[in-house]
Amino acid sequence: MDKSPYPFGPAFVKGGVEFSIYITGNKDVRIIIPELNLEKKLEKKTPNIYKIFISTDLKKIKYNYLIDGVEVIDPWSLSLSASREWGVPLPLASVLKESTPFNWEGIKSPGYTPNELIIYEMHVRGFTRHLKSVVDHPGTFLGIIEKLPHLMDLGVTAIELLPLHEFNENDNPRINPFTKEKLYNFWGYDALSFMSLMNRYGVNDPDLEFKELVKACHRFGIEVIVDVVYNHVGIGKYSPYFLASDNYFKANCNDSGCGHTLDSENEQVQALIMASLKRLHQEFHVDGFRFDLATILKPHLIERITNDPGLKNVKLIAEPWDIFHYEGGSFYPNSRWREWSDQFRDAARKFIRGDRGVKEAFKESLLSPDKVNFVTAHDGFSMRDLVSYDHKHNLPNGEDNRDGLEHNLSWNMGKEGPTDEPEIMRLRERQIKNFFLALLIAKGTPMITMGDEYGHTKVGNNNTWCQDNILSWFNWHELSTNLTLFKAVQALIRLRKSLGTEYEITFEESENEHVLSFRINKHYWVAFNAGKEPVYAKLPDGDESCLFHSFETRPKVEGGKVRMEPFTSVVYRVDSG
Repeated sequence: MDKSPYPFGPAFVKGGVEFSIYITGNKDVRIIIPELNLEKKLEKKTPNIYKIFISTDLKKIKYNYLIDGVEVIDPWSLSLSASREWGVPLPLASVLKESTPFNWEGIKSPGYTPNELIIYEMHVRGFTRHLKSVVDHPGTFLGIIEKLPHLMDLGVTAIELLPLHEFNENDNPRINPFTKEKLYNFWGYDALSFMSLMNRYGVNDPDLEFKELVKACHRFGIEVIVDVVYNHVGIGKYSPYFLASDNYFKANCNDSGCGHTLDSENEQVQALIMASLKRLHQEFHVDGFRFDLATILKPHLIERITNDPGLKNVKLIAEPWDIFHYEGGSFYPNSRWREWSDQFRDAARKFIRGDRGVKEAFKESLLSPDKVNFVTAHDGFSMRDLVSYDHKHNLPNGEDNRDGLEHNLSWNMGKEGPTDEPEIMRLRERQIKNFFLALLIAKGTPMITMGDEYGHTKVGNNNTWCQDNILSWFNWHELSTNLTLFKAVQALIRLRKSLGTEYEITFEESENEHVLSFRINKHYWVAFNAGKEPVYAKLPDGDESCLFHSFETRPKVEGGKVRMEPFTSVVYRVDSG
Protein backbone atom coordinates (compact mmCIF):
# COMPACT_ATOMS: atom_id res chain seq x y z
CA MET A 1 0.00 0.00 0.00
CA ASP A 2 1.33 3.43 -0.93
CA LYS A 3 2.25 5.59 2.06
CA SER A 4 2.03 9.01 0.36
CA PRO A 5 0.40 11.74 2.45
CA TYR A 6 -3.27 12.55 2.14
CA PRO A 7 -5.25 14.17 0.80
CA PHE A 8 -4.93 13.72 -2.93
CA GLY A 9 -6.44 16.21 -5.35
CA PRO A 10 -5.06 19.66 -6.18
CA ALA A 11 -2.68 21.52 -3.87
CA PHE A 12 -1.57 25.13 -4.25
CA VAL A 13 2.20 25.34 -4.16
CA LYS A 14 4.71 28.03 -5.09
CA GLY A 15 4.28 28.94 -8.73
CA GLY A 16 1.23 26.84 -9.45
CA VAL A 17 -0.77 23.76 -8.55
CA GLU A 18 0.23 20.15 -7.98
CA PHE A 19 -2.40 17.59 -8.93
CA SER A 20 -2.34 14.08 -7.49
CA ILE A 21 -4.63 11.10 -8.02
CA TYR A 22 -4.64 7.47 -6.93
CA ILE A 23 -5.37 5.00 -9.73
CA THR A 24 -4.77 1.27 -9.73
CA GLY A 25 -2.95 -0.48 -12.52
CA ASN A 26 -1.13 0.85 -15.55
CA LYS A 27 -3.31 3.60 -17.02
CA ASP A 28 -2.79 6.50 -19.34
CA VAL A 29 -3.66 9.37 -17.01
CA ARG A 30 -3.98 12.92 -18.34
CA ILE A 31 -5.30 16.21 -17.04
CA ILE A 32 -7.38 18.50 -19.23
CA ILE A 33 -7.82 22.21 -18.44
CA PRO A 34 -9.94 23.86 -21.15
CA GLU A 35 -9.30 27.41 -19.88
CA LEU A 36 -5.56 26.89 -20.47
CA ASN A 37 -6.14 24.87 -23.64
CA LEU A 38 -4.09 22.21 -21.93
CA GLU A 39 -3.90 18.43 -21.96
CA LYS A 40 -0.92 16.83 -20.24
CA LYS A 41 0.05 13.36 -19.11
CA LEU A 42 0.58 12.73 -15.39
CA GLU A 43 3.78 11.11 -14.19
CA LYS A 44 3.51 7.80 -12.37
CA LYS A 45 5.31 8.37 -9.05
CA THR A 46 4.55 5.02 -7.39
CA PRO A 47 2.65 1.94 -8.65
CA ASN A 48 -0.69 3.70 -8.03
CA ILE A 49 -0.03 7.43 -7.59
CA TYR A 50 0.09 9.87 -10.52
CA LYS A 51 1.15 13.51 -10.22
CA ILE A 52 1.68 16.65 -12.28
CA PHE A 53 2.66 20.26 -11.60
CA ILE A 54 0.86 22.97 -13.56
CA SER A 55 2.27 26.48 -13.57
CA THR A 56 -0.63 28.92 -13.30
CA ASP A 57 -1.72 32.00 -11.38
CA LEU A 58 -5.41 31.11 -11.66
CA LYS A 59 -7.11 30.34 -8.37
CA LYS A 60 -10.32 28.92 -9.78
CA ILE A 61 -10.21 26.82 -12.93
CA LYS A 62 -12.07 23.81 -14.27
CA TYR A 63 -10.31 20.56 -14.94
CA ASN A 64 -10.93 16.83 -15.34
CA TYR A 65 -8.87 13.71 -15.82
CA LEU A 66 -8.70 11.40 -18.82
CA ILE A 67 -8.21 7.80 -17.75
CA ASP A 68 -7.42 5.69 -20.82
CA GLY A 69 -9.42 8.25 -22.79
CA VAL A 70 -12.44 8.33 -20.46
CA GLU A 71 -13.15 11.72 -18.87
CA VAL A 72 -13.76 11.65 -15.10
CA ILE A 73 -13.99 14.19 -12.29
CA ASP A 74 -11.46 14.38 -9.47
CA PRO A 75 -12.91 12.57 -6.40
CA TRP A 76 -10.90 14.95 -4.16
CA SER A 77 -12.13 18.17 -5.75
CA LEU A 78 -13.84 20.52 -3.26
CA SER A 79 -16.25 21.80 -5.90
CA LEU A 80 -17.86 20.71 -9.14
CA SER A 81 -19.14 22.92 -11.95
CA ALA A 82 -22.48 21.15 -11.91
CA SER A 83 -25.69 22.86 -12.92
CA ARG A 84 -27.17 25.56 -10.70
CA GLU A 85 -30.69 24.78 -11.92
CA TRP A 86 -32.54 21.68 -10.69
CA GLY A 87 -33.30 19.20 -13.47
CA VAL A 88 -31.02 20.87 -16.03
CA PRO A 89 -27.98 18.64 -16.66
CA LEU A 90 -24.56 20.10 -17.47
CA PRO A 91 -21.23 18.41 -18.19
CA LEU A 92 -19.40 17.92 -14.91
CA ALA A 93 -16.01 19.40 -14.29
CA SER A 94 -13.79 19.50 -11.24
CA VAL A 95 -13.12 23.00 -9.95
CA LEU A 96 -9.79 24.10 -8.57
CA LYS A 97 -10.95 26.04 -5.56
CA GLU A 98 -9.61 26.98 -2.17
CA SER A 99 -11.80 26.67 0.91
CA THR A 100 -14.17 29.63 1.16
CA PRO A 101 -13.09 32.10 3.90
CA PHE A 102 -15.87 32.68 6.40
CA ASN A 103 -16.50 34.74 9.51
CA TRP A 104 -18.22 32.61 12.15
CA GLU A 105 -18.51 35.68 14.42
CA GLY A 106 -17.55 33.55 17.38
CA ILE A 107 -20.83 31.62 17.20
CA LYS A 108 -20.34 28.12 18.55
CA SER A 109 -22.38 24.94 18.40
CA PRO A 110 -24.97 24.62 21.18
CA GLY A 111 -23.06 21.51 22.26
CA TYR A 112 -26.07 19.48 23.29
CA THR A 113 -25.73 16.05 24.80
CA PRO A 114 -27.47 13.28 22.83
CA ASN A 115 -30.25 13.27 25.42
CA GLU A 116 -30.93 16.94 24.74
CA LEU A 117 -31.44 16.42 21.03
CA ILE A 118 -34.88 16.59 19.45
CA ILE A 119 -34.09 15.88 15.81
CA TYR A 120 -36.08 17.15 12.82
CA GLU A 121 -35.31 15.09 9.69
CA MET A 122 -35.68 17.23 6.58
CA HIS A 123 -34.84 17.62 2.90
CA VAL A 124 -33.06 20.82 1.83
CA ARG A 125 -35.03 21.31 -1.38
CA GLY A 126 -38.29 19.90 -0.07
CA PHE A 127 -38.48 22.21 2.95
CA THR A 128 -38.96 25.44 0.98
CA ARG A 129 -39.64 24.40 -2.62
CA HIS A 130 -43.41 24.95 -2.38
CA LEU A 131 -44.61 28.35 -3.65
CA LYS A 132 -46.44 28.88 -0.38
CA SER A 133 -43.13 28.88 1.47
CA VAL A 134 -42.76 32.50 0.29
CA VAL A 135 -38.98 32.64 0.56
CA ASP A 136 -36.52 34.46 -1.66
CA HIS A 137 -34.50 31.37 -2.51
CA PRO A 138 -36.77 28.28 -2.46
CA GLY A 139 -35.20 24.86 -2.29
CA THR A 140 -31.81 26.05 -1.01
CA PHE A 141 -29.71 26.45 2.10
CA LEU A 142 -30.68 30.12 2.20
CA GLY A 143 -34.35 29.17 1.98
CA ILE A 144 -34.02 27.11 5.16
CA ILE A 145 -32.56 30.11 7.00
CA GLU A 146 -35.70 32.10 6.19
CA LYS A 147 -37.84 29.35 7.73
CA LEU A 148 -35.82 28.77 10.89
CA PRO A 149 -38.49 30.59 12.95
CA HIS A 150 -40.82 27.65 12.29
CA LEU A 151 -38.30 25.18 13.71
CA MET A 152 -37.65 27.44 16.68
CA ASP A 153 -41.39 27.72 17.36
CA LEU A 154 -41.72 23.96 17.12
CA GLY A 155 -38.90 23.55 19.62
CA VAL A 156 -36.54 21.10 17.90
CA THR A 157 -32.87 21.27 18.86
CA ALA A 158 -31.31 19.68 15.76
CA ILE A 159 -32.01 19.29 12.07
CA GLU A 160 -30.91 16.19 10.19
CA LEU A 161 -30.44 17.01 6.51
CA LEU A 162 -30.80 14.36 3.85
CA PRO A 163 -27.66 13.98 1.67
CA LEU A 164 -25.85 17.20 0.70
CA HIS A 165 -23.05 15.88 -1.50
CA GLU A 166 -23.31 16.41 -5.24
CA PHE A 167 -25.62 13.89 -6.91
CA ASN A 168 -27.36 13.59 -10.25
CA GLU A 169 -31.07 14.20 -9.79
CA ASN A 170 -31.63 13.32 -13.44
CA ASP A 171 -30.40 9.73 -13.26
CA ASN A 172 -33.92 8.31 -12.84
CA PRO A 173 -35.14 7.29 -16.33
CA ARG A 174 -38.80 6.78 -15.36
CA ILE A 175 -41.83 9.01 -15.80
CA ASN A 176 -45.00 9.30 -13.77
CA PRO A 177 -47.47 7.03 -15.64
CA PHE A 178 -50.39 9.33 -14.75
CA THR A 179 -48.98 12.81 -15.32
CA LYS A 180 -46.25 11.81 -17.82
CA GLU A 181 -43.89 14.09 -15.90
CA LYS A 182 -40.24 13.21 -15.40
CA LEU A 183 -39.32 11.50 -12.16
CA TYR A 184 -36.12 12.41 -10.35
CA ASN A 185 -33.61 11.13 -7.85
CA PHE A 186 -35.01 13.49 -5.23
CA TRP A 187 -33.47 12.14 -2.02
CA GLY A 188 -29.88 12.07 -3.31
CA TYR A 189 -28.61 8.78 -1.90
CA ASP A 190 -26.17 8.37 -4.82
CA ALA A 191 -23.25 10.74 -4.29
CA LEU A 192 -21.00 11.58 -7.22
CA SER A 193 -18.49 13.21 -4.89
CA PHE A 194 -17.82 12.97 -1.16
CA MET A 195 -16.00 16.32 -1.06
CA SER A 196 -18.28 18.76 -2.91
CA LEU A 197 -21.72 20.04 -1.93
CA MET A 198 -24.81 19.91 -4.14
CA ASN A 199 -24.70 22.99 -6.40
CA ARG A 200 -28.49 23.12 -6.73
CA TYR A 201 -28.77 23.71 -2.97
CA GLY A 202 -26.84 26.96 -3.36
CA VAL A 203 -27.68 30.22 -5.08
CA ASN A 204 -24.20 31.55 -5.82
CA ASP A 205 -21.75 29.66 -3.59
CA PRO A 206 -23.13 26.52 -1.89
CA ASP A 207 -20.11 26.31 0.45
CA LEU A 208 -20.57 29.85 1.74
CA GLU A 209 -24.34 29.52 1.98
CA PHE A 210 -24.20 26.21 3.86
CA LYS A 211 -21.89 27.87 6.36
CA GLU A 212 -24.44 30.67 6.70
CA LEU A 213 -27.10 28.06 7.41
CA VAL A 214 -25.02 26.28 10.05
CA LYS A 215 -24.12 29.58 11.70
CA ALA A 216 -27.77 30.68 11.75
CA CYS A 217 -28.83 27.34 13.24
CA HIS A 218 -26.18 27.56 15.95
CA ARG A 219 -27.13 31.16 16.68
CA PHE A 220 -30.69 30.01 17.42
CA GLY A 221 -29.77 26.92 19.42
CA ILE A 222 -30.17 24.30 16.67
CA GLU A 223 -27.49 21.75 15.82
CA VAL A 224 -26.92 20.40 12.30
CA ILE A 225 -26.61 16.70 11.50
CA VAL A 226 -25.95 15.46 7.97
CA ASP A 227 -27.10 12.16 6.48
CA VAL A 228 -23.99 10.73 4.79
CA VAL A 229 -23.92 7.90 2.26
CA TYR A 230 -20.54 6.19 2.12
CA ASN A 231 -21.70 2.65 1.38
CA HIS A 232 -22.06 3.08 -2.40
CA VAL A 233 -21.60 5.73 -5.07
CA GLY A 234 -23.55 7.00 -8.04
CA ILE A 235 -22.15 5.72 -11.29
CA GLY A 236 -22.45 7.45 -14.63
CA LYS A 237 -20.61 9.66 -17.07
CA TYR A 238 -17.74 11.53 -15.40
CA SER A 239 -17.78 9.24 -12.36
CA PRO A 240 -14.25 9.06 -10.95
CA TYR A 241 -14.90 5.49 -9.87
CA PHE A 242 -16.02 4.12 -13.23
CA LEU A 243 -12.58 3.28 -14.62
CA ALA A 244 -10.14 5.12 -12.43
CA SER A 245 -10.56 3.09 -9.28
CA ASP A 246 -11.71 -0.44 -10.02
CA ASN A 247 -10.51 -1.74 -6.66
CA TYR A 248 -12.68 0.77 -4.76
CA PHE A 249 -15.60 -1.61 -5.12
CA LYS A 250 -16.41 -4.71 -3.11
CA ALA A 251 -16.68 -7.64 -5.49
CA ASN A 252 -20.06 -9.35 -5.90
CA CYS A 253 -21.67 -7.16 -3.25
CA ASN A 254 -24.91 -5.21 -3.44
CA ASP A 255 -25.84 -4.82 0.22
CA SER A 256 -27.27 -1.36 -0.45
CA GLY A 257 -29.60 -2.58 -3.20
CA CYS A 258 -28.28 0.28 -5.34
CA GLY A 259 -25.17 -1.39 -6.77
CA HIS A 260 -21.59 -0.04 -6.74
CA THR A 261 -20.91 -0.97 -3.12
CA LEU A 262 -17.68 0.61 -1.93
CA ASP A 263 -15.00 -1.54 -0.33
CA SER A 264 -14.55 0.32 2.94
CA GLU A 265 -11.60 -1.91 3.84
CA ASN A 266 -9.69 -0.17 1.04
CA GLU A 267 -7.26 2.41 2.42
CA GLN A 268 -8.07 4.93 -0.32
CA VAL A 269 -11.81 4.65 0.30
CA GLN A 270 -11.23 5.16 4.01
CA ALA A 271 -8.98 8.16 3.38
CA LEU A 272 -11.62 9.80 1.19
CA ILE A 273 -14.42 9.14 3.69
CA MET A 274 -12.38 10.48 6.61
CA ALA A 275 -11.47 13.61 4.63
CA SER A 276 -15.14 14.09 3.73
CA LEU A 277 -16.27 13.84 7.35
CA LYS A 278 -13.54 16.17 8.59
CA ARG A 279 -14.35 18.76 5.95
CA LEU A 280 -18.01 18.80 6.98
CA HIS A 281 -17.14 19.03 10.67
CA GLN A 282 -14.04 21.20 10.71
CA GLU A 283 -14.77 23.58 7.83
CA PHE A 284 -18.59 23.65 7.89
CA HIS A 285 -19.01 23.10 11.67
CA VAL A 286 -21.48 20.24 11.20
CA ASP A 287 -22.35 18.73 14.59
CA GLY A 288 -23.02 15.11 13.66
CA PHE A 289 -23.61 12.45 11.07
CA ARG A 290 -26.22 9.83 10.38
CA PHE A 291 -24.61 6.96 8.45
CA ASP A 292 -26.86 5.40 5.83
CA LEU A 293 -26.87 1.57 5.86
CA ALA A 294 -23.98 1.67 8.31
CA THR A 295 -23.61 -2.12 8.52
CA ILE A 296 -21.97 -2.05 5.08
CA LEU A 297 -19.09 -0.03 6.52
CA LYS A 298 -16.26 -2.20 7.80
CA PRO A 299 -15.12 -2.34 11.47
CA HIS A 300 -11.73 -0.75 10.80
CA LEU A 301 -13.41 2.31 9.26
CA ILE A 302 -15.88 2.55 12.15
CA GLU A 303 -12.91 2.41 14.56
CA ARG A 304 -11.20 5.23 12.70
CA ILE A 305 -14.33 7.40 12.73
CA THR A 306 -14.92 6.71 16.43
CA ASN A 307 -11.38 7.38 17.60
CA ASP A 308 -10.13 10.12 15.27
CA PRO A 309 -9.19 13.21 17.35
CA GLY A 310 -10.53 15.47 14.60
CA LEU A 311 -14.01 14.01 15.07
CA LYS A 312 -14.00 13.63 18.84
CA ASN A 313 -16.92 16.00 19.45
CA VAL A 314 -19.11 14.74 16.60
CA LYS A 315 -22.40 12.96 17.22
CA LEU A 316 -22.52 9.58 15.47
CA ILE A 317 -25.78 7.90 14.44
CA ALA A 318 -25.97 4.56 12.65
CA GLU A 319 -28.71 3.07 10.56
CA PRO A 320 -27.80 -0.40 11.89
CA TRP A 321 -28.94 -2.49 8.93
CA ASP A 322 -28.75 -2.96 5.18
CA ILE A 323 -30.85 -5.14 2.90
CA PHE A 324 -29.08 -8.32 4.03
CA HIS A 325 -27.77 -7.60 7.54
CA TYR A 326 -29.26 -6.40 10.81
CA GLU A 327 -27.25 -5.22 13.82
CA GLY A 328 -29.85 -3.32 15.82
CA GLY A 329 -28.69 -3.17 19.42
CA SER A 330 -25.19 -4.38 18.60
CA PHE A 331 -23.81 -2.06 15.92
CA TYR A 332 -20.89 -0.70 17.91
CA PRO A 333 -20.30 -1.00 21.67
CA ASN A 334 -19.44 2.65 22.25
CA SER A 335 -21.43 5.31 24.05
CA ARG A 336 -20.76 7.83 21.29
CA TRP A 337 -22.81 5.88 18.76
CA ARG A 338 -26.60 5.91 18.70
CA GLU A 339 -28.73 3.70 16.51
CA TRP A 340 -31.91 4.31 14.60
CA SER A 341 -34.42 2.20 16.52
CA ASP A 342 -36.73 0.18 14.32
CA GLN A 343 -37.65 -1.66 17.54
CA PHE A 344 -39.29 1.52 18.86
CA ARG A 345 -40.92 2.23 15.48
CA ASP A 346 -42.49 -1.21 15.19
CA ALA A 347 -43.50 -1.56 18.84
CA ALA A 348 -45.14 1.88 18.87
CA ARG A 349 -46.99 1.25 15.62
CA LYS A 350 -48.30 -2.09 16.80
CA PHE A 351 -49.30 -1.08 20.31
CA ILE A 352 -50.98 2.19 19.38
CA ARG A 353 -53.04 0.61 16.61
CA GLY A 354 -54.30 -1.94 19.16
CA ASP A 355 -52.35 -5.10 18.39
CA ARG A 356 -52.35 -7.84 21.01
CA GLY A 357 -49.26 -9.25 22.63
CA VAL A 358 -47.02 -6.22 22.08
CA LYS A 359 -47.37 -4.32 25.36
CA GLU A 360 -44.10 -5.62 26.82
CA ALA A 361 -42.18 -4.77 23.64
CA PHE A 362 -43.63 -1.26 23.72
CA LYS A 363 -42.64 -0.85 27.38
CA GLU A 364 -39.12 -2.01 26.63
CA SER A 365 -38.83 0.39 23.69
CA LEU A 366 -39.75 3.32 25.94
CA LEU A 367 -36.77 2.58 28.20
CA SER A 368 -33.87 2.40 25.70
CA PRO A 369 -31.65 5.44 26.41
CA ASP A 370 -29.11 5.09 23.62
CA LYS A 371 -31.38 4.96 20.59
CA VAL A 372 -32.71 7.42 18.06
CA ASN A 373 -36.44 6.78 18.23
CA PHE A 374 -38.79 7.48 15.37
CA VAL A 375 -42.28 6.56 14.25
CA THR A 376 -41.72 7.71 10.67
CA ALA A 377 -38.75 8.76 8.54
CA HIS A 378 -38.25 10.01 4.99
CA ASP A 379 -38.40 6.40 3.83
CA GLY A 380 -41.93 5.05 4.39
CA PHE A 381 -45.36 6.43 5.22
CA SER A 382 -45.77 9.88 6.71
CA MET A 383 -47.53 9.87 10.06
CA ARG A 384 -50.77 11.01 8.42
CA ASP A 385 -50.57 8.14 5.96
CA LEU A 386 -49.72 5.69 8.72
CA VAL A 387 -53.23 6.24 10.08
CA SER A 388 -54.92 6.57 6.67
CA TYR A 389 -53.73 3.67 4.52
CA ASP A 390 -53.54 -0.09 4.93
CA HIS A 391 -51.52 -0.49 1.74
CA LYS A 392 -48.85 1.44 -0.17
CA HIS A 393 -49.93 3.35 -3.27
CA ASN A 394 -46.72 3.80 -5.25
CA LEU A 395 -47.97 3.64 -8.85
CA PRO A 396 -46.86 7.25 -9.52
CA ASN A 397 -43.26 6.03 -9.09
CA GLY A 398 -43.47 4.18 -12.41
CA GLU A 399 -42.57 0.75 -11.05
CA ASP A 400 -46.03 -0.86 -11.05
CA ASN A 401 -46.22 -0.57 -7.24
CA ARG A 402 -43.36 -3.06 -6.81
CA ASP A 403 -41.16 -0.60 -4.91
CA GLY A 404 -41.43 0.32 -1.26
CA LEU A 405 -42.05 -1.83 1.80
CA GLU A 406 -45.12 -4.03 2.06
CA HIS A 407 -44.82 -4.32 5.85
CA ASN A 408 -45.96 -0.92 7.14
CA LEU A 409 -47.86 -1.76 10.36
CA SER A 410 -50.39 0.90 9.40
CA TRP A 411 -54.16 1.14 9.91
CA ASN A 412 -56.62 3.18 7.86
CA MET A 413 -59.30 3.25 10.59
CA GLY A 414 -61.89 1.79 8.23
CA LYS A 415 -61.43 3.84 5.06
CA GLU A 416 -58.48 3.74 2.67
CA GLY A 417 -57.14 7.23 2.09
CA PRO A 418 -58.97 10.56 2.47
CA THR A 419 -62.44 10.58 3.99
CA ASP A 420 -65.10 13.04 5.15
CA GLU A 421 -66.43 10.69 7.81
CA PRO A 422 -66.12 12.67 11.07
CA GLU A 423 -65.51 9.72 13.38
CA ILE A 424 -62.67 8.34 11.24
CA MET A 425 -61.15 11.80 10.93
CA ARG A 426 -61.24 12.32 14.70
CA LEU A 427 -59.77 8.88 15.36
CA ARG A 428 -56.91 9.57 12.96
CA GLU A 429 -56.11 12.82 14.73
CA ARG A 430 -56.07 11.03 18.08
CA GLN A 431 -53.74 8.36 16.81
CA ILE A 432 -51.28 10.89 15.41
CA LYS A 433 -51.18 12.60 18.80
CA ASN A 434 -50.75 9.22 20.51
CA PHE A 435 -47.73 8.51 18.31
CA PHE A 436 -46.19 11.88 19.09
CA LEU A 437 -46.66 11.36 22.82
CA ALA A 438 -44.97 7.96 22.68
CA LEU A 439 -42.11 9.40 20.62
CA LEU A 440 -41.48 12.41 22.82
CA ILE A 441 -41.93 10.74 26.20
CA ALA A 442 -39.65 7.76 25.51
CA LYS A 443 -36.04 7.72 26.62
CA GLY A 444 -33.49 8.05 23.86
CA THR A 445 -33.32 10.73 21.18
CA PRO A 446 -36.61 11.49 19.38
CA MET A 447 -36.66 12.20 15.64
CA ILE A 448 -39.58 13.96 13.93
CA THR A 449 -40.03 13.79 10.18
CA MET A 450 -40.54 16.99 8.21
CA GLY A 451 -44.22 17.78 7.80
CA ASP A 452 -45.57 15.34 10.36
CA GLU A 453 -46.16 18.26 12.72
CA TYR A 454 -49.01 19.45 10.49
CA GLY A 455 -50.13 16.04 9.20
CA HIS A 456 -48.42 15.91 5.81
CA THR A 457 -49.73 13.28 3.40
CA LYS A 458 -47.85 11.55 0.61
CA VAL A 459 -51.18 10.08 -0.56
CA GLY A 460 -50.15 6.61 0.49
CA ASN A 461 -46.81 6.61 -1.34
CA ASN A 462 -44.22 5.06 0.98
CA ASN A 463 -41.21 5.51 -1.31
CA THR A 464 -41.16 9.10 -2.54
CA TRP A 465 -37.46 9.04 -3.45
CA CYS A 466 -38.37 10.12 -6.99
CA GLN A 467 -41.14 12.66 -6.29
CA ASP A 468 -40.08 16.29 -6.58
CA ASN A 469 -43.55 17.68 -5.91
CA ILE A 470 -46.10 18.20 -3.15
CA LEU A 471 -45.75 14.57 -2.08
CA SER A 472 -42.24 15.42 -0.84
CA TRP A 473 -42.40 19.15 -0.20
CA PHE A 474 -43.39 20.88 3.02
CA ASN A 475 -46.80 22.27 2.10
CA TRP A 476 -46.76 25.52 4.06
CA HIS A 477 -50.40 26.40 3.45
CA GLU A 478 -51.44 23.18 5.20
CA LEU A 479 -49.60 24.19 8.37
CA SER A 480 -52.09 26.99 9.01
CA THR A 481 -55.05 24.64 8.49
CA ASN A 482 -53.91 22.20 11.18
CA LEU A 483 -52.54 24.40 13.92
CA THR A 484 -54.23 22.19 16.51
CA LEU A 485 -51.87 19.34 15.69
CA PHE A 486 -48.88 21.66 15.47
CA LYS A 487 -49.63 23.11 18.90
CA ALA A 488 -50.02 19.62 20.36
CA VAL A 489 -46.58 18.63 19.07
CA GLN A 490 -45.18 21.92 20.29
CA ALA A 491 -46.59 21.28 23.78
CA LEU A 492 -45.18 17.76 23.86
CA ILE A 493 -41.73 19.06 22.93
CA ARG A 494 -41.94 21.55 25.79
CA LEU A 495 -42.92 18.68 28.08
CA ARG A 496 -39.99 16.64 26.82
CA LYS A 497 -37.58 19.45 27.61
CA SER A 498 -39.04 19.88 31.09
CA LEU A 499 -38.11 16.30 31.96
CA GLY A 500 -34.39 17.04 31.81
CA THR A 501 -31.79 14.68 30.41
CA GLU A 502 -32.15 11.96 33.02
CA TYR A 503 -35.54 10.70 34.19
CA GLU A 504 -37.04 7.51 35.50
CA ILE A 505 -40.05 5.71 34.05
CA THR A 506 -41.92 3.52 36.54
CA PHE A 507 -44.66 1.34 35.06
CA GLU A 508 -47.92 0.57 36.85
CA GLU A 509 -49.65 -2.78 36.75
CA SER A 510 -52.66 -3.32 34.49
CA GLU A 511 -54.18 -6.58 33.38
CA ASN A 512 -55.62 -4.94 30.28
CA GLU A 513 -53.10 -5.54 27.49
CA HIS A 514 -54.20 -2.34 25.74
CA VAL A 515 -53.71 -0.10 28.78
CA LEU A 516 -50.32 1.20 29.84
CA SER A 517 -49.68 3.77 32.55
CA PHE A 518 -46.47 4.95 34.18
CA ARG A 519 -44.92 7.63 36.33
CA ILE A 520 -42.08 9.85 35.18
CA ASN A 521 -40.08 10.75 38.25
CA LYS A 522 -42.58 12.01 40.85
CA HIS A 523 -44.19 14.69 38.79
CA TYR A 524 -45.88 13.22 35.73
CA TRP A 525 -48.35 10.44 35.05
CA VAL A 526 -48.81 9.11 31.52
CA ALA A 527 -51.44 6.66 30.28
CA PHE A 528 -52.40 5.05 26.98
CA ASN A 529 -55.62 3.24 26.11
CA ALA A 530 -54.98 1.48 22.84
CA GLY A 531 -58.18 -0.54 23.03
CA LYS A 532 -61.60 -0.21 21.41
CA GLU A 533 -63.45 0.32 24.70
CA PRO A 534 -63.26 3.15 27.25
CA VAL A 535 -61.43 2.41 30.49
CA TYR A 536 -61.05 4.07 33.88
CA ALA A 537 -57.48 4.55 34.99
CA LYS A 538 -56.61 5.48 38.58
CA LEU A 539 -54.74 8.73 38.97
CA PRO A 540 -51.95 8.84 41.55
CA ASP A 541 -52.82 10.52 44.82
CA GLY A 542 -52.26 14.24 45.07
CA ASP A 543 -53.19 17.35 43.18
CA GLU A 544 -53.29 16.87 39.46
CA SER A 545 -53.67 18.86 36.26
CA CYS A 546 -54.08 17.59 32.71
CA LEU A 547 -51.17 18.70 30.51
CA PHE A 548 -52.05 16.73 27.40
CA HIS A 549 -54.89 14.64 26.05
CA SER A 550 -55.31 13.21 22.57
CA PHE A 551 -59.11 13.02 22.80
CA GLU A 552 -61.12 15.96 21.45
CA THR A 553 -62.20 17.10 24.91
CA ARG A 554 -60.55 17.04 28.32
CA PRO A 555 -61.12 13.63 29.95
CA LYS A 556 -63.51 13.38 32.87
CA VAL A 557 -62.19 12.55 36.33
CA GLU A 558 -64.50 10.87 38.83
CA GLY A 559 -63.51 9.36 42.17
CA GLY A 560 -59.82 9.69 41.45
CA LYS A 561 -60.15 7.87 38.12
CA VAL A 562 -59.82 9.33 34.64
CA ARG A 563 -62.13 8.08 31.90
CA MET A 564 -60.01 7.24 28.87
CA GLU A 565 -61.86 6.94 25.59
CA PRO A 566 -60.78 4.36 23.00
CA PHE A 567 -57.40 5.01 21.39
CA THR A 568 -56.42 7.93 23.58
CA SER A 569 -53.56 9.04 25.76
CA VAL A 570 -53.09 11.55 28.58
CA VAL A 571 -50.39 13.28 30.57
CA TYR A 572 -51.08 14.65 34.05
CA ARG A 573 -48.91 16.71 36.30
CA VAL A 574 -49.18 15.10 39.71
CA ASP A 575 -47.70 16.81 42.75
CA SER A 576 -47.63 13.99 45.24
CA GLY A 577 -44.90 15.31 47.44
